[in-house]
Amino acid sequence: MIRRSTALLAVLLAIGTLWALPALAQDDAEITERGQALTTAFYAGELDEIVEGFDDQMREMIPDVAALEGFRDQILGTFGDESEVLGEEVHDIPGHRIYRRTVRFENTPENPMDVIWGFDEEGRISGFSVQPVQGTDTE
Repeated sequence: MIRRSTALLAVLLAIGTLWALPALAQDDAEITERGQALTTAFYAGELDEIVEGFDDQMREMIPDVAALEGFRDQILGTFGDESEVLGEEVHDIPGHRIYRRTVRFENTPENPMDVIWGFDEEGRISGFSVQPVQGTDTE
Protein backbone atom coordinates (compact mmCIF):
# COMPACT_ATOMS: atom_id res chain seq x y z
CA MET A 1 0.00 0.00 0.00
CA ILE A 2 2.83 2.38 0.87
CA ARG A 3 4.61 1.53 -2.39
CA ARG A 4 1.44 2.31 -4.40
CA SER A 5 0.92 5.62 -2.54
CA THR A 6 4.55 6.59 -3.08
CA ALA A 7 4.32 5.79 -6.79
CA LEU A 8 1.09 7.79 -7.13
CA LEU A 9 2.64 10.74 -5.30
CA ALA A 10 5.68 10.61 -7.60
CA VAL A 11 3.46 10.66 -10.68
CA LEU A 12 1.39 13.58 -9.32
CA LEU A 13 4.54 15.53 -8.47
CA ALA A 14 5.97 14.89 -11.93
CA ILE A 15 2.77 16.07 -13.59
CA GLY A 16 2.60 19.11 -11.33
CA THR A 17 6.19 20.00 -12.12
CA LEU A 18 5.61 19.54 -15.84
CA TRP A 19 2.51 21.75 -15.75
CA ALA A 20 4.48 24.49 -14.02
CA LEU A 21 7.16 24.79 -16.71
CA PRO A 22 6.70 27.49 -19.33
CA ALA A 23 5.38 25.77 -22.43
CA LEU A 24 7.88 27.26 -24.86
CA ALA A 25 10.73 25.82 -22.76
CA GLN A 26 9.26 22.32 -22.93
CA ASP A 27 10.35 19.91 -25.64
CA ASP A 28 7.88 17.99 -27.81
CA ALA A 29 7.90 14.94 -25.52
CA GLU A 30 6.96 17.08 -22.51
CA ILE A 31 4.18 18.82 -24.41
CA THR A 32 2.92 15.42 -25.59
CA GLU A 33 2.90 14.12 -22.01
CA ARG A 34 1.05 17.19 -20.85
CA GLY A 35 -1.51 16.89 -23.66
CA GLN A 36 -2.01 13.22 -22.87
CA ALA A 37 -2.47 13.96 -19.16
CA LEU A 38 -4.97 16.75 -19.85
CA THR A 39 -6.92 14.59 -22.28
CA THR A 40 -7.07 11.74 -19.76
CA ALA A 41 -8.21 14.15 -17.04
CA PHE A 42 -10.87 15.61 -19.35
CA TYR A 43 -12.29 12.18 -20.20
CA ALA A 44 -12.23 11.14 -16.52
CA GLY A 45 -14.08 14.28 -15.41
CA GLU A 46 -11.09 15.59 -13.44
CA LEU A 47 -11.70 19.15 -14.54
CA ASP A 48 -10.62 21.38 -11.62
CA GLU A 49 -6.92 21.45 -12.52
CA ILE A 50 -7.73 21.99 -16.18
CA VAL A 51 -9.82 25.09 -15.45
CA GLU A 52 -7.18 26.34 -13.00
CA GLY A 53 -4.63 26.12 -15.83
CA PHE A 54 -6.61 28.30 -18.25
CA ASP A 55 -5.29 31.66 -19.40
CA ASP A 56 -7.60 34.69 -19.22
CA GLN A 57 -9.05 34.21 -22.70
CA MET A 58 -9.95 30.57 -21.98
CA ARG A 59 -11.54 31.62 -18.68
CA GLU A 60 -13.79 34.00 -20.61
CA MET A 61 -14.90 31.17 -22.91
CA ILE A 62 -15.12 28.46 -20.21
CA PRO A 63 -15.43 30.32 -16.91
CA ASP A 64 -15.75 27.40 -14.51
CA VAL A 65 -15.74 23.66 -14.01
CA ALA A 66 -19.49 23.41 -14.67
CA ALA A 67 -19.06 24.90 -18.16
CA LEU A 68 -16.22 22.51 -18.99
CA GLU A 69 -18.25 19.63 -17.57
CA GLY A 70 -21.13 20.55 -19.90
CA PHE A 71 -18.75 20.46 -22.88
CA ARG A 72 -17.32 17.12 -21.72
CA ASP A 73 -20.79 15.62 -21.31
CA GLN A 74 -21.74 16.82 -24.79
CA ILE A 75 -18.61 15.32 -26.39
CA LEU A 76 -18.81 11.97 -24.62
CA GLY A 77 -22.60 11.79 -24.96
CA THR A 78 -22.41 12.36 -28.69
CA PHE A 79 -19.21 10.53 -29.66
CA GLY A 80 -18.75 7.99 -26.85
CA ASP A 81 -15.40 7.04 -25.40
CA GLU A 82 -12.14 7.40 -27.28
CA SER A 83 -11.48 4.05 -28.95
CA GLU A 84 -8.24 4.59 -30.87
CA VAL A 85 -5.39 7.07 -31.08
CA LEU A 86 -4.41 7.55 -34.71
CA GLY A 87 -1.58 9.97 -34.07
CA GLU A 88 -0.13 12.73 -31.93
CA GLU A 89 1.93 15.75 -32.89
CA VAL A 90 3.29 18.94 -31.43
CA HIS A 91 3.82 22.10 -33.41
CA ASP A 92 4.40 25.77 -32.76
CA ILE A 93 2.61 28.89 -33.77
CA PRO A 94 3.94 32.28 -32.64
CA GLY A 95 3.78 32.38 -28.84
CA HIS A 96 2.10 28.98 -28.47
CA ARG A 97 2.82 25.26 -28.43
CA ILE A 98 0.05 23.06 -29.83
CA TYR A 99 -0.63 19.41 -29.01
CA ARG A 100 -2.88 17.59 -31.49
CA ARG A 101 -4.20 14.09 -30.81
CA THR A 102 -6.11 12.49 -33.68
CA VAL A 103 -8.54 9.85 -32.44
CA ARG A 104 -11.56 7.74 -33.17
CA PHE A 105 -14.54 7.66 -30.83
CA GLU A 106 -16.77 4.62 -30.30
CA ASN A 107 -19.96 6.12 -31.74
CA THR A 108 -18.36 7.65 -34.84
CA PRO A 109 -15.38 5.47 -35.83
CA GLU A 110 -15.63 6.51 -39.48
CA ASN A 111 -15.00 10.18 -38.58
CA PRO A 112 -11.62 10.85 -36.96
CA MET A 113 -11.52 13.77 -34.55
CA ASP A 114 -8.74 16.04 -33.28
CA VAL A 115 -8.33 16.78 -29.60
CA ILE A 116 -6.23 19.96 -29.50
CA TRP A 117 -4.58 21.70 -26.54
CA GLY A 118 -2.76 25.02 -26.86
CA PHE A 119 -0.26 26.41 -24.35
CA ASP A 120 0.93 30.00 -24.10
CA GLU A 121 4.43 31.23 -23.27
CA GLU A 122 3.72 30.94 -19.54
CA GLY A 123 2.50 27.35 -19.86
CA ARG A 124 -1.16 28.22 -19.34
CA ILE A 125 -3.83 26.49 -21.39
CA SER A 126 -4.61 28.92 -24.18
CA GLY A 127 -6.83 26.72 -26.29
CA PHE A 128 -8.81 23.50 -26.22
CA SER A 129 -11.03 21.90 -28.83
CA VAL A 130 -12.46 18.63 -30.00
CA GLN A 131 -13.26 18.87 -33.68
CA PRO A 132 -13.41 16.86 -36.92
CA VAL A 133 -10.05 16.28 -38.57
CA GLN A 134 -9.29 18.84 -41.26
CA GLY A 135 -8.04 16.89 -44.29
CA THR A 136 -7.64 13.16 -44.79
CA ASP A 137 -3.99 12.45 -43.95
CA THR A 138 -4.85 10.48 -40.78
CA GLU A 139 -6.70 7.56 -42.33
